[in-house]
Amino acid sequence: MRIVLRENADVINEYSKEEMLSWDEFETFYNDALKFDYPHKDKLLEFIKYFFLDHIVSGDLLMMNLAAFKDHLFARRRITPEKRDSSLRSRRRSDDSSVTGGTEEDPLRRR
Repeated sequence: MRIVLRENADVINEYSKEEMLSWDEFETFYNDALKFDYPHKDKLLEFIKYFFLDHIVSGDLLMMNLAAFKDHLFARRRITPEKRDSSLRSRRRSDDSSVTGGTEEDPLRRR
C-alpha cells in the first residue's frame, strides 16, 4: 500500500488535519484527488476500509481513522540487529540431535 500511494503522499498528508473522517468523504477524495496507476484500485480501497474503519455511527455513516492511515503510510520499517540475526539463525542448534536420552523425539513436539 505504501509503495502504491507513495507518489500521492503529500496530497494525502495535506488533505485534512482531522483525526476522524467520514468514509464517504474519504472515498470521494480517493477516487477524485489521488492519481495513480494501479490495476486493483478498488481492492486497495477495500483494504483501507477494512484496516482503518474506526466506528459505525449509523447505517449510512462510517468513520475512518485518517490519523492512523497517515501514520501507517508514513511509518518507516525499523529492523534491529537482534531481529535480523535471529531471523537468520536455524531453529535447531548444531549440537541438537534427534535422539535424546536414548529415545527418539517427535519432530513436531520439539517445535
